[in-house]
Amino acid sequence: MDALDLELVNALQMRPRAPWAEVAEPLGIDPATVSRRWARLSESGAAWVTCYPGNRQIPYGCVALVEVTCVAGSVLRVAEQVAAHPHALSVDVCSGSRDLFVTVATASVAALARYVGERLGTLPDVVRTETSLATRGYREASRWRLDSLDAAQRIALAGSRDSSDGRTRIPEEDWELLLALGVDGRMSLTELSERTGQAQSTVRRRLDRLLASDRAVLRCDFAHVLAGWQLPAVLWLTVPAPQLHATAQRLCALPEARACWATTGPANLCLYVWLHTPQHLEQVAEHLLQHFPGLQIRDTSAVLRVIKRTGRLLDADGRCVGQVPMDLWRDPVEGQDPWRATGPG
Repeated sequence: MDALDLELVNALQMRPRAPWAEVAEPLGIDPATVSRRWARLSESGAAWVTCYPGNRQIPYGCVALVEVTCVAGSVLRVAEQVAAHPHALSVDVCSGSRDLFVTVATASVAALARYVGERLGTLPDVVRTETSLATRGYREASRWRLDSLDAAQRIALAGSRDSSDGRTRIPEEDWELLLALGVDGRMSLTELSERTGQAQSTVRRRLDRLLASDRAVLRCDFAHVLAGWQLPAVLWLTVPAPQLHATAQRLCALPEARACWATTGPANLCLYVWLHTPQHLEQVAEHLLQHFPGLQIRDTSAVLRVIKRTGRLLDADGRCVGQVPMDLWRDPVEGQDPWRATGPG
């Protein structure tokens, strides 16, 4: 990915559904060039826009971080099987004592128990699972930004944010719209209308309402390896309970921090970071211990391969090669035939 590619991705991180004319002007190119660039990035699987429930939906559903231990020699096979599950939003192959790190979302705690106990845990070659419930999401990856745009470009692209309250459940009539946006977050109103069977005016109204706050979030993502981010990592942290909220907020300000959750289990915080080199992980760990009093690093796992990220199946370079609809409301056990993965989003 060249410098202009990264600027375009950075712009769509800020404004995922912005018209090409509004993206083109700060980048100093014409809208047709922007459109062609995005088509090339999207068709090659180097970048995409997706949509999924935001962190404020955690109280109305369930998010869990599940570590999976596999029989030796079966890790990639198990990872591919898990990646076919709609409820396994992201699947990472990790270093350390656990082989897989799986981000799971379900409609309820009971559905989570069914998924882990009756589907994930019963896969051949799965030896053990360890589940940590995410009790609060402090940061999710749609907030993470490249640093490819200068200050003037960021100001030009900054949009107003609706102040409506997102702390309500996504209504059932919006589930189909959310699934369609998960396939392509820049899908036109015409196509959204065709997919959902709703009038364009209805789609526009529901889309505006859905994206008005953190009920659902749009995210421009990209092949991290092609952009120089070689090593994701998972850090399990423990901080004194009275310091949990303040510490988590400070962790979210770290440039490497992609996601941060408060969790149950031996660690009460989980931090997911993107790094340029293995040595970068040492620097982050040293920074945490020096600048966060009371914080302890209980465990660190380097991500050796990202198999799936928020519904997208990735190759070894992080390119999107398929997509599994994130139908979090379907039963996680009934009808276990996996979704047919589609091509790059």
